[in-house]
Amino acid sequence: LNLETTYACHCNAGFSGDGHTCFDIDECQSQGGLEGHHCHSNTRCVNTPGGYECECLPGHRRLDRFNCVEIDECSTGTHQCNPHATCRNTQGSYHCLCQDGYTGDGYKCTPICSQTCLNGGECVRPGECQCRKGYVGNSCESDLDECTAGLHNCQP
Repeated sequence: LNLETTYACHCNAGFSGDGHTCFDIDECQSQGGLEGHHCHSNTRCVNTPGGYECECLPGHRRLDRFNCVEIDECSTGTHQCNPHATCRNTQGSYHCLCQDGYTGDGYKCTPICSQTCLNGGECVRPGECQCRKGYVGNSCESDLDECTAGLHNCQP
């Protein structure tokens, strides 16, 4: 009576070899087919043991297992632009430009003031000073007379 049994070893999917010794297939080395990756737009193939993953490029979000789409940080409000800057979307990122009358890198914009704010006043917008208490005028040049303006708490 012959009780001899036979068997065959096979490597799991994502591995190659003779069945006794198996090696990981780097699917990222080729695209498509049985042993290549299927990552598409805005992704980067990352080899994993027995498989691969499609990683989204910076500034992109996952659409499905193989595709990512660009994030428009300007329309989603996820940008870091200054309130006095304009956001411009770019592929995978964005940049900020200070609006007319302001200067800076777009993340920090300071007003360009043609006039000098006097008496400790501070330029808050082009052509506009925010005066310290007690001063008025376009350039904070006038001392406010609280008595004649009725802005005092004096008893008669």
